[in-house]
Amino acid sequence: MTGALVKLELLRLRRSRAAWAILAFALFASFYSVWSGVSWRESHSASLVAYEAAIEAKMDVWLETLVAIESGERFATPFDARPSQVEFAATHPVGPLGHLAVGSAELLPARANIGPLKNQNLMVERYGFENPTTLTLGRFDLAFLIVVVLPLLMIALSFDVIAADRSRGTISLLLASRASKQRVIATRLLVRNGILGGIVALAVVFGIAMAPEGAAAFGLLWSLVFLAYSLFWIGLIYLVVGRTRRSETSAAVLVSLWALFTFAAPALANSAGEALYPLPSNLDYLSDARVAQNDAWKRRPELTAKYLSDHPELMANEQEAPEFAHAYFLANVMEIESTAPIVAAFEESHARRSAFVDKLQFTSPAIVAQRALFRIAGSDFDRTLSFLTQARAALMNLNDELRPVILASNRMSTEDFAGLSGFEFKSNSPAAVLGQISIPVAFLVLCLCLFVALGRPGNRYSPFA
Repeated sequence: MTGALVKLELLRLRRSRAAWAILAFALFASFYSVWSGVSWRESHSASLVAYEAAIEAKMDVWLETLVAIESGERFATPFDARPSQVEFAATHPVGPLGHLAVGSAELLPARANIGPLKNQNLMVERYGFENPTTLTLGRFDLAFLIVVVLPLLMIALSFDVIAADRSRGTISLLLASRASKQRVIATRLLVRNGILGGIVALAVVFGIAMAPEGAAAFGLLWSLVFLAYSLFWIGLIYLVVGRTRRSETSAAVLVSLWALFTFAAPALANSAGEALYPLPSNLDYLSDARVAQNDAWKRRPELTAKYLSDHPELMANEQEAPEFAHAYFLANVMEIESTAPIVAAFEESHARRSAFVDKLQFTSPAIVAQRALFRIAGSDFDRTLSFLTQARAALMNLNDELRPVILASNRMSTEDFAGLSGFEFKSNSPAAVLGQISIPVAFLVLCLCLFVALGRPGNRYSPFA
């Protein structure tokens, strides 16, 4: 009986222009979103490589000058190969599946200049210019299609799986073999959404295939979330269409739930998080930074003398460094120390807000899916915050390594330069990401089981029910 229902449903879909239009749109939109994400990934990665190459080329010239000075081939001036001129590039690479979940990545910092004359405010490079509408709305990526567009397409394709036969008076003929209403609904939902989901799944597979090496495990996790989220909506549609008699009612209820889950609930959760856990004022941060800089400029001789008195072995220097090098270095160090409480308050507030949203995400499957997909793709804000934290730690570590030679006006050796610690971004492993998304995915599966249980009353269908 199930085979006959499947064949009948496939025949109906072949004759439905609306179904063909929905499937054609899904095919175009899904592969376009992957193409758009891959294009962005290539251009963004190229800009990061160019940024790193520019800093490396600059430091190569600096190192050649230092080698020439050490070998006596070049006369040293106070401005040549000073330790205060050392720089390292810190870049936030695109996540393993970042091209599938771009979002508003252009608005997040991805480049930082690590050097002793930089502070945590100045180290972040200015962002590239983009279309302001694109920056505001984000890109049309595969994650957006799955979370927002796909449920609406599923509703458009499935809201009348049983009500249309009831309105045409063919329901009794369809169920003449005593097949239950639930079996008919389930079979039609699986056939229709199986074709739709198969089209999107092909785009998912294509997008995973376009990912760099080592992203296979993340691709499996992405596919798992996609499957769980799709089954959630199939279960919800199964419950609603089984409990309503008119297709108009089914469509109205399902579209209302879609709007609630994809727009209203996320907006309310975000507003609640901002109200309960506000971030520190950026004006306070800039004000404290400016005060610290001015104080360092005024106290530069005092601070330098105090440091050298604590380290008399650094008193002898080969050549006096430029005056501004000490001032800038001390100003940046004092600014970092002065604004440390504000940075710590920001990180604490963000952590508390993130934990709060983690709890509220279970009010909406869209929040669950979006957070999971972005976390797997490596496009979530927590990863960007981790990059900034690691860059700030690298800056402070470099300051500690260069402090003696800068304040003593010494010129470092090539061996000391080779021993400096640079920057290497460390991201989460697939196992860590799996631990973060396991409960949300289990929640979607649990909801699916609940919908199926509520949609099966256990009695045979009667046209008079």
